[in-house]
Amino acid sequence: MYSLLISSLDSVNFDASKDRCFSVGDLIDRGPQSKECLPFLDENWFNPVRGNHEQLLIEAVREPRPESLTMWYLNGGCWAIDQSNDYLNEVSNRLLELPLAITLSLCSGNTVGICHAEPPVSDWDNLPIAEQRPELLHKMLWGRSTVKYQRRTVTKHVSLTIHGHTIVSKCLLFGNALFIDLGCYTNKHLCILPIDGLFEHKNSA
Repeated sequence: MYSLLISSLDSVNFDASKDRCFSVGDLIDRGPQSKECLPFLDENWFNPVRGNHEQLLIEAVREPRPESLTMWYLNGGCWAIDQSNDYLNEVSNRLLELPLAITLSLCSGNTVGICHAEPPVSDWDNLPIAEQRPELLHKMLWGRSTVKYQRRTVTKHVSLTIHGHTIVSKCLLFGNALFIDLGCYTNKHLCILPIDGLFEHKNSA
C-alpha cells in the first residue's frame, strides 16, 4: 500500500529530514504495491522490524521448496512470480538484515518495544533469548494469542510494546501491548501514531 503510506505521512506533515517512521513489519504481499514499498528499506528515516511476510519471502527464496513457495504465494507473494532470481535474492538478503525487534528509549524516560506479532517473553530484557529459540521467534512473527484470548499480561522492563500482524477494527491495548494493524489492504485505514502521543493513547484506550 505504497501510495496510502505516502499520503498518510503527508497528512501528518511527516518531514524526512527530522522525523522517523517505525514500522511493525509486513511491507510486502498484501496490497498492490509490494515492490514499490521495498525501496523504503534504504531510507534512513524508515525503521522497520521483520514481519512474517518478510520471513515468508526469505524462506521461499533461500530454500525454494514447493511447500515454502506455496505458503508464500497463498499469502500474497504472487507479485514476485515474474521477478528475477537475482532481484529476489537481493531482497531476501536485505530483509534478513531487518531487526526482529526495536527498543526506543524516549526523552520522557519511557521505553517502547516494537515487534511484529506479539511480545514473545514476559520480560523485554530477555529478547536476545527469544531470538535464539524457534518457538519464541515464531511467536514474534506469527503469534496471535494475546488478541485472540485478550491476555492483559504486562511485559516487564518496557513501558509499551507495539505490534501489527493481527488485524483489529481499532487500536487495541492488552496489558501494555498495543495492536495497530487496521487491515489497510482491505479498507485503506492505515494507522500512524506519534510516539509523543503513545502514552496519552495508552491511558485513554
